[in-house]
Parts: sequence; C-alpha cells; structure tokens
Amino acid sequence: MTRTKWIAVIAAFLGLVAVSALAIEGQQGCGNQTEASGCTRVLFIGNSYTYVNDLPAMFAELARSGGHRVETGMVAVGGSTLA
Repeated sequence: MTRTKWIAVIAAFLGLVAVSALAIEGQQGCGNQTEASGCTRVLFIGNSYTYVNDLPAMFAELARSGGHRVETGMVAVGGSTLA
C-alpha cells in the first residue's frame, strides 16, 4: 500500500474514533435499539467540504426543526475525492 493510502486509512480511522466519541458524549439522537423506533441514522461520507461546513450538524438541526428524530455521523478525509 502506498504512503498516501496509509494516510487516508489512518485519517478515516481517526474520523470514526471522533464520531464514536461524539456519539458516546450523549448528543441528542437515536439512543439504544429499544428507543430507536422512529429515529433515522444518517452517515455522511465525504471530504473536507463535508467536514468544514459541518453538514451532519446542519442536517440534524434542519431535521429536528421539522420534528424528525435523527442521529448523524461523519467520515470525512480531507483532500480526498469521492471518485
């Protein structure tokens, strides 16, 4: 594996760790499986545009303002493309 791919894998892993830490922190969301009925979980996969603009939080606020229960997560690797 090339150095660039290793860096991308490590960055993705760190992103997953960060998302997990936020979920554990107790943000409003779906909670456990018994409370999850009527709750939608959305995972945002993207690059630095997704991260810098904080699309998961923006989406969650829009959904909650419309009365929907959502839990969001994000895996964003800066500088990468989705192609």
